[in-house]
Amino acid sequence: MNASATVRVRDPYLDNAKCVLVTLVVVGHMIADVGVGATDAAYKWIYAFHMPAFVLISGYLTRNYRGTPRQSLNLVTALLTPYVVVNVVQALESAARGDGFALNLFKPSFASWYLLALFAWRLLTPVLRVVPFVLPLSVLVSLAAVTYHGIGQDLSAARIVSFLPFFTLGLLLTPQHLAAFSQMTAPWRVRAAATLFLVVAFVVIAAEHAHIKKVWLFMYGHVDSYGTDGNPGNLAVRAGVLLTATAMTAAVLAVIPRGRSALTTVGANSMYVYVLQSIIVYALLPSIERYHGWSTGKGIALAVISVGGALILGSPLIRSLTRWLVDPFGTFPALQRIAQRKLPAEAPGVATVGR
Repeated sequence: MNASATVRVRDPYLDNAKCVLVTLVVVGHMIADVGVGATDAAYKWIYAFHMPAFVLISGYLTRNYRGTPRQSLNLVTALLTPYVVVNVVQALESAARGDGFALNLFKPSFASWYLLALFAWRLLTPVLRVVPFVLPLSVLVSLAAVTYHGIGQDLSAARIVSFLPFFTLGLLLTPQHLAAFSQMTAPWRVRAAATLFLVVAFVVIAAEHAHIKKVWLFMYGHVDSYGTDGNPGNLAVRAGVLLTATAMTAAVLAVIPRGRSALTTVGANSMYVYVLQSIIVYALLPSIERYHGWSTGKGIALAVISVGGALILGSPLIRSLTRWLVDPFGTFPALQRIAQRKLPAEAPGVATVGR
C-alpha cells in the first residue's frame, strides 16, 4: 500500500472481519466439489453471505477514493497487477498439467474476478457518489442482471452489477455508522441473537440444500440453469438472495470481535490470502474433483485444513516471502519510481484507499 499524506490508523474490527471472510473464501473454494451432506450445506451457507460481506467492507474502505492520480495508480499496482499475476500463474498451472496454456485477461480465471470487480467498483466510485438514490438504483441493476438470460462474466461484468448493492451500501457507510452499529451490537444478548440467527440459517439451508442451486448464490453468468419460470422466477430468486445476504452479513458483522487479536494480522494481509489461495487451490482442484470418496467427515476435515491454510497464508512470514509476487511495485523500489515518475504531488489530507 502506498504511503499516504496522512497516517491511516487501521481498525482492528475491520481487519478481524476480513480475516473471517477471507478464511471462508478459502474454505468455500476447497469444499466446492465435495458436495455431500453437511459439507454441501456448509458450502451454500458460506456462499449465502461471505462475498456480499466482503464487498460491503470493500465499499466502506473505498469511501476516501476521489480518483486522484496517486489513488488511480494504486488501483493498478494493488489490484490489476495481482489480477494479471493470478491469471498468468493459473494459465501456467493448466499448461503444466497438460491442459494447454490459455490466458484470456478479459475473462477472469478461477477466483480472480473479485480483483477486477473491485478495480471497476472503485473507478465507478465518483459516479456512485453523485447519483441520486444510488442504493435502490443499484438494487434494481442487480435485479435486472438476471433478466433475459443474464449477463456474461467477461471482465467480471455479471458480478460487478450483481454485487453492486453491497459495494454501494459500504460506500455510503461512515465511521459514525460503524460506531453506532458497534454500540448497538455490543450487548451480549444482541450478539447471542445474531449467532442464533446464523445457526438457524445453517439449519434451514441444511434442510433445503438439495433444492438450493449453487448458481443462485454465485451471482454471475447466464441464468438459464436457474430452473425457474423465466424472468419472474429469476427476479424472485435474486431478490431472495439479496435479502438473505444482507441479513446474514449484518449478523456476521455483529459477532466479529472488536479488539486486536490473532485475526487482526491475517485480516490486514487479506490480499495475500486471496491471491495466494487462488493460485494454490487452483492447483489442487483437479485432484479434489477426481476424488469420489468424499464423506461428511472428510469434508469437515478438508474445511479445517483450509482454515489452517488461510491463517498461514495471512501470516507476516508468508507476506514477507511472497510480497514480490503479490505486490511487486511495493517490493521493488525501481518499479515504484517508474510508476510514480509523472505523478503530481498529492494534495494534503488525501488518504490512500484501503484494501
